[in-house]
Amino acid sequence: MREMRKKAGGTMQENVISQANEALIQEYLDIVANDSENLDRTMSLMADDCVWVMEPTGDTYSGREEIKAFVSTAMSGRIHENQYGIQISNWFTNGEDLCIELSRPV
Repeated sequence: MREMRKKAGGTMQENVISQANEALIQEYLDIVANDSENLDRTMSLMADDCVWVMEPTGDTYSGREEIKAFVSTAMSGRIHENQYGIQISNWFTNGEDLCIELSRPV
């Protein structure tokens, strides 16, 4: 796992998740905030039986291959320049689900 540039978002999760899970979450948040064009890095975090649910539409993608196809398609139609980055302001988990509060500078 790469060294974090800066811890993405705050955390008050010590009583909910293990240090290993927090490290996994921080790796994912770093990808979202700093390396979102790296499909291989993103997919390295996904298990074969993972499920990705898009809110608020509820569109659901199941398994690595389906998620990889969705993410690849989504990435192909966008261009990210530094001034359009993502800033993560907060995140929380109940130990099962992860919710991320983020914004994009305008």
